[in-house]
Amino acid sequence: SRQMIRGLILLEQGKLSDALDALAKAERWMPDSADASFYFGTALSTDGQIAEGIAALQRARRRDPSRTLIPEIYLALARLHLRKSDPNAAIKIWTELMETYPDSESITEKVARSLASENQWQLARDAYGRLSKTTRSPDKQTQYRIRVIEMDERMGNDAKARDALKSLVSRLRPGSWLHSDVARRLEESYLNAGDLEGL
Repeated sequence: SRQMIRGLILLEQGKLSDALDALAKAERWMPDSADASFYFGTALSTDGQIAEGIAALQRARRRDPSRTLIPEIYLALARLHLRKSDPNAAIKIWTELMETYPDSESITEKVARSLASENQWQLARDAYGRLSKTTRSPDKQTQYRIRVIEMDERMGNDAKARDALKSLVSRLRPGSWLHSDVARRLEESYLNAGDLEGL
């Protein structure tokens, strides 16, 4: 509707109060629109109205959102639950999204990135580990394995991460960009550990 478009333009211009008014009208006038509820919810969260934002996003979930909008709703909901200091609710939403689309590599990757950005290292590691086993692309498999190693490093498992890098670099073709990347990471790991003999 015009009100939704107007609200999004106002939001882009930083006119939050006017954007909220327009998006609230859009949601009222489009009671079946998941998009209207989603945009209203994200605007509310921008304004710091976390509980109201969560409620709007929950309405968006119930309004038959498109497949492309569904992960955006779930990820936004998880972020708001974290801002509300409710990590268990956020984890439940992330898990539900991956279970809803177990064969979708793109959705699992979005969840993994979101988990990592929110410092949920173990859950992100699990998601990247799943991706490394299911992807059909050899290059992406290597990239996902690198992400698993990064999560181990974040959790302080440096020795485990270093062993995984050594194993990974031995399987890659010398001269390839992935080999160079993993070799560089391995060298940095030894330097950070002060283990010059291991280089």
